[in-house]
This record gives sequence, C-alpha cells and structure tokens, in this order.
Amino acid sequence: MDTRYISYIVEIADQKNMTKAAEKLFVSQPSLSQYLSKLEQELGTPLFHRVKGELLPTPAGELYVDCARKILDMKKKLYCDIANLTNSGHINVATTASWALTMISELVPILKKRYPDTSIELLEGNLVPTEQLLAEKKIDLAFVAINSLQNIPGSGEVLGSEEILFAAPKQHPSCHALEGVSSLTADLLSQYFGSDDFILPRRDSTVNHAIQDFLKLCHINFEAVCNVNHMTTISNMVANKVGVSFIPSTCQQPNLPIRYFSLSPKIYRLSAIIYRNDRPLTNAENYLLELARNYKLFHHSHCLP
Repeated sequence: MDTRYISYIVEIADQKNMTKAAEKLFVSQPSLSQYLSKLEQELGTPLFHRVKGELLPTPAGELYVDCARKILDMKKKLYCDIANLTNSGHINVATTASWALTMISELVPILKKRYPDTSIELLEGNLVPTEQLLAEKKIDLAFVAINSLQNIPGSGEVLGSEEILFAAPKQHPSCHALEGVSSLTADLLSQYFGSDDFILPRRDSTVNHAIQDFLKLCHINFEAVCNVNHMTTISNMVANKVGVSFIPSTCQQPNLPIRYFSLSPKIYRLSAIIYRNDRPLTNAENYLLELARNYKLFHHSHCLP
C-alpha cells in the first residue's frame, strides 16, 4: 500500500512551508512543488494558499489533509495488526557503527527464539543514506552513531554515549615522552603531535563533526593526509605509522601497536536507535528495541581499558 504521495500533502500542511516539508521528506523542493501542482490540476482546485508567508490549506485542502491523515492512520494500524496477528514479518535494519554490527549479531538469535517466523534484513551503511532510507520507508529501524537526534526522519532515542579517543603509533617519540599521561588537552596535542600527518574520518562522519571544535582549539593546520571511510582502515594506518587520528572507543584495536589518549575536555558521539514513526512498531520490533536498550554495552561507560 503506497501512501507516500498522500504523506507529502500532510507534511506540507504540517510544515506550512514547501522547503521545510521537502527537507523533512528528503525530496527536492522542485519535485514536491511539481507533485502538488499536478495534484491540484487533477482535482481542479488549489489545496494551499499563501498567507503571511505560510502555506495554509484551502477548504478543499483541509478536506484532503483530513482524509489523508485517516488513511495513513488506517495503514499504520493495519500493518501492525497483521504482523502481530501472525507473529511473522520482515524487519529491515540498518547499522552505521561497528558496535551496532556486534550487537545485532548477538541479538538476532535471541529475537528469533521468540519470533521464529520474523526475518531480518541487515544493511550496513553511513548515516546520511541511512536517514534517507528511513525517510523513504525502505528500512524500519537503524542502530546508529550520531551527533544529535534533531531533525532525524522519524523517532529516536539515545542508548548511550561513546568517547572519541586520540590514537598514535606506540613507537611515536611523543608517546614515550607522555608515558603515564592518559589525557591530552588541546595544548598538549599541539605541542606533541602538531607536526604529524593526520588521518581523518570522512568529512560528513560523526567523528569528524564531533572533533571540529576541539581541532580549532589546537591552532593546528589540520589538512588531513587522507580522509578514510572505515575505522578499521584508520587503525591499520595509525599502526603502520602513516599518521595519527581520532577513533571511537568501541573501535579500539588492542592487538595493534596503537596508544590511545582521552581528550580534555572529553568528546563523545551518541549511540542511538532511530525508527519509523509513520506506524506503530510491531511486537517483534519492540522486542528488538528492548533487547538493544538492555545490551551490555550501554550499562557501563565507554572508557579506556
């Protein structure tokens, strides 16, 4: 039951602004405007008019939006009732962090014991395309590393926070000079590692966003020797003395010759669940979320071993 275009009109009514509605829907503003114009031509009457800079429903628009909301509510209830009636279904799950992959591998067998007829499809990706997939209803929920839950395309909750650490090769001369030191201020990082090559995560990554304010305090020209997508690759490059970097605590590689430092003040990114809010969660989805909330990782702080 494809109700995507009906939801477009509801979002325009909610946002009272074409650009904001397009951002919420993760579609382009011209495409959304074109769809509205096409629908108004089909109906033979405008659905919105502009009043003091806002798009407000016309009388015909109010009828359309009211009916659209009822259809969307009916769809939510229908899909949820069918899934709960049969205790079967299919959950599309996305992950954007290494901790999430580890967690899912442990939780799926537990879920399957209670809901053996529920299948799971796992998608590994980055945050931006994951949000896009959630907005397009192509995934049901996602376990993500994120900087903020503001403006996500759905509902979300924080499971915990993850410290971001500074990583340098163990044989680096400054690591010997800093023997016994576990935390680096911006001044110390500048003094001991200011001339090093920096390997940074992708510019749109959660780690890169989280460390930007700290980097400004260091007064170093942080022109990365390279930007890397995967934390495993970054760890290997640090271990092979290509440069220094910033690594989330769950991505530490204790078997590699890497020295990890906390930063002062400490820097964190969030570990979170985001999920669809266009329908109620099924029993199986709720159970998976409950398992995640009680997962061992989130019952102690992510600190250095």
